[in-house]
Amino acid sequence: SYSDTHTSITTDQTLTYGPFTALFGLPPGRASLNYTLDLKQLTQEFRLTSKSGQPFEWLVGTFYSDEDGDNFQTVPITQFDGAPIPGLSTLGDLSIPSTYEETAVFANGAYKFNDVFKLGAGVRFSRNEQDFAQIVTDGVLLPIGTNTNSSSEDVFTWSVTPQFQINKDVMVYAKAATGYQPGGPNVLAPGLPPVVDSSMLTSYEIGMKSAFADNRVVLDLTAYQIDWEDIQVASQVNGVSGLVNGGEATSRGIEASAVFRPVEGLTLGLNAAYNDANIDEDFPAIIVPAGPAQVEVNTGLKNDRMPYVPDLTWSLTADWYVPLGGNWSANFGGGVRWVDDRTNGTTERQIVRLLDPPTVLDEEVTVPLVIDSYYALDLYATFTNDNWTLRAYMKNATDERAYSTMNDIIDQVTNETRHTAASPIQPRTFGVEVDYRF
Repeated sequence: SYSDTHTSITTDQTLTYGPFTALFGLPPGRASLNYTLDLKQLTQEFRLTSKSGQPFEWLVGTFYSDEDGDNFQTVPITQFDGAPIPGLSTLGDLSIPSTYEETAVFANGAYKFNDVFKLGAGVRFSRNEQDFAQIVTDGVLLPIGTNTNSSSEDVFTWSVTPQFQINKDVMVYAKAATGYQPGGPNVLAPGLPPVVDSSMLTSYEIGMKSAFADNRVVLDLTAYQIDWEDIQVASQVNGVSGLVNGGEATSRGIEASAVFRPVEGLTLGLNAAYNDANIDEDFPAIIVPAGPAQVEVNTGLKNDRMPYVPDLTWSLTADWYVPLGGNWSANFGGGVRWVDDRTNGTTERQIVRLLDPPTVLDEEVTVPLVIDSYYALDLYATFTNDNWTLRAYMKNATDERAYSTMNDIIDQVTNETRHTAASPIQPRTFGVEVDYRF
């Protein structure tokens, strides 16, 4: 596959960077962030697989990906009436060209010992190489100049999956597997690491899949635990965003899915998940020199909840099929979904420490925002024959007002929180769709 993507976004940054005009003795001005990303990606994969239905089934393959990106960012600033600022046209003007190349080989196999026991396993070896340049041509947010960086790493991952067919209605399985999120060069700014390590995880899962009463009752249960190492998190130092490795984290939970067909044409569904996801240790401190002192920033503390991970989610669905005359049929249904509250980040602790003699001058702890729980009701009706389908739907029928993300907008001169910006969930949306098959 080949893709060529162009993305251009402009956001208002007046409350964040507008106060920089105070450095020139002027009242707060206007600022924005112009962000452009051009990305070309070529991906190839080849697979060779055995015939299905054999006691031993196998698959081997190779994978290759080549990405070339150009990231352009500018932060123009003017006086509030649009007049230019003498000696300052932009707070930052930089480009970040980068390349990412990954090559991998992999193999999977499964052997069916008998009608009860089947064992599967897989391995994958990959290598990625990255090059990165940060070219700052103007502004005061970052030092002007060109800096280059590169990284390369070899990663080995594996999986093991035993499976037990208890009887014709019940299957029990387990799975242990490893995975990773590539690291690589980072934004070059004081206090941020030049290279971010890969984020590695090991997951353990045990589950049951079952069907009873001629498939009128279907029940799936899963319990899991995921252990993270060097988890990657976004951090901001002096108004510049980058990535840092955050140590270890654990996520464990239970998921359940059930389908009931009590009478002909009626299907009821339930999906629920409980997830306990927490940071296991303080994130490594980011050190920012400040003359005779230094600022130590921890962007996450032990026992923090993982950002944007709700403890509990569930949904209830109902679908009713009704045959009509003349090859027509109808489906009516809907669902209620509920999402627990979440945090928008982790706790930040900032310590200002005098170096000689070692003395703590100030300590500030900022807790994350809590995003409230919410529910949403979706409804639909469909009429179908051999050629035509007419579908009417209403999403979030009660127009529940809730939020999916939330962040404080902070003045980068005074460090004052100006306001909170949030992204709402989809509001009440209704529509009609018509399909014709020929």
